[in-house]
Amino acid sequence: MKYSPFCKRFLSIVLLILLTTSFTYPTKRDIKIGSKKSIQIASASSSELDYLLEVMTYNIRHAKGLDGNVDLNRITTVIENSGADIVGLQEVDRFHIRSDMVDQIEDIADRLNMYWAFVPSLQFSFMEYGNAILSRFPIINTAMIDLENDIEDRSAILVEIETPLGLIEIINVHFGLTFEEKESQMKQIMLYIQNIEHPIILMGDFNMTSDNTLMQELTYTWQSSRTDSATVLSGLEIDYIFTNNGLLILDSWTIDSDASDHLPVMAEVSVTEMFEDSEYK
Repeated sequence: MKYSPFCKRFLSIVLLILLTTSFTYPTKRDIKIGSKKSIQIASASSSELDYLLEVMTYNIRHAKGLDGNVDLNRITTVIENSGADIVGLQEVDRFHIRSDMVDQIEDIADRLNMYWAFVPSLQFSFMEYGNAILSRFPIINTAMIDLENDIEDRSAILVEIETPLGLIEIINVHFGLTFEEKESQMKQIMLYIQNIEHPIILMGDFNMTSDNTLMQELTYTWQSSRTDSATVLSGLEIDYIFTNNGLLILDSWTIDSDASDHLPVMAEVSVTEMFEDSEYK
């Protein structure tokens, strides 16, 4: 007996309901790290001191474009054409029915031959939704930062990456919508990373503009990617890249694309002179 596409989709939904009981928030055991490459760590040579790191943050909205279609090919093409060395992705699906049950981060990483790491913010049985990191360089360690809140729990991903600029800590965040959420989550992030001495890149969807008091406090001690252009369909600039502990943003810009309701934000990162002779080099 042949089934119509509608019947097949209906049966799939029924099966998922039977297999699934409730939403759960993840634990550290749910961190996913993947790559077919062997990890080889090499310290930066003197010829690499002038290396410029291309960094991107991108809320991909599970690859749902402005036309309402889910198309991971468009997201992958944007990342590939950007030439980014390290990419922080938000709103990534893994095995979700709305995105054709694709493991989005592994699919992108395989096609671009990059290392990857993922932490979920929400899990529904085997379906996951969260934040991820792509890297052309080895990912040494990965951790999940629980961003607990009374309204909606979220998570951030922290990775250590061995780059031509030395070992760098990357934190990729996706903050909540209310001021109370963002205030709590910002405090949790700052407390988590306050003792990190390595160079740091903090990036993601902050869900707030630069005139927000929380963002103004952050820019007192962190350098911002400020592009002064909209990064989301609403016309606001809410996606940023920040650097600290000896990293310097030389330039930053957005990339035009209709692959998501957010635009990718790019930053060109190098080291400050004070770190060129440090132990991190």
